Amino acid sequence: MCNQVKKTTHVKPGKGGAFVQVGNCLVLGDVHRAHNFPLLQAELKEIGGNRNKNQRFRSTEDVTAAELDSYQFYTLLYMDGDNMVLMHEETFEQREIPGSMLGGAAPFLSDGMRMRVEFYNGEPLQVKPPAAADFTVAEAQSVRSDTVNPTSFKSVTLHNGQRLMVPPFVNEGDIVSVNMDTLEYAERVKKA
Repeated sequence: MCNQVKKTTHVKPGKGGAFVQVGNCLVLGDVHRAHNFPLLQAELKEIGGNRNKNQRFRSTEDVTAAELDSYQFYTLLYMDGDNMVLMHEETFEQREIPGSMLGGAAPFLSDGMRMRVEFYNGEPLQVKPPAAADFTVAEAQSVRSDTVNPTSFKSVTLHNGQRLMVPPFVNEGDIVSVNMDTLEYAERVKKA
């Protein structure tokens, strides 16, 4: 496998991720202990391909820090099929980046969102949407007050057509904040 991205599957609490180069592979990983040996366990994904591989590295193995291009902020202009058309905030350069780089978050994107894009050798490596985004509830079912369970959730439709599970007190027309990492309800936004 050449030109691979590796993402950790085990993270030791309190340790941040680091990009390192292993041969011709780019690694994003964290150290964790397994059987009293510090190991880096990583999921390798080929850049520009679809192959995946799991691999462990011992703390005694030599790795060299990879030279990543600095991250840059882009604004989402619009979705063009499965691709995002992003505009650089300073140079106004437009780039087309596959929406698949965001995984399940792609349907929750809306025009004007600010994205953080990280590059490796001039190619986009990682796209991070904002931590949270606000959406208006377009359709919500009413809940009978005598059957409300404090731990229950109901399904609503957002203005972008996506469905979301929310607490029973959320009504049609309310604005809700969605955690873009987990794609779950975060809170109801107070109207100004």
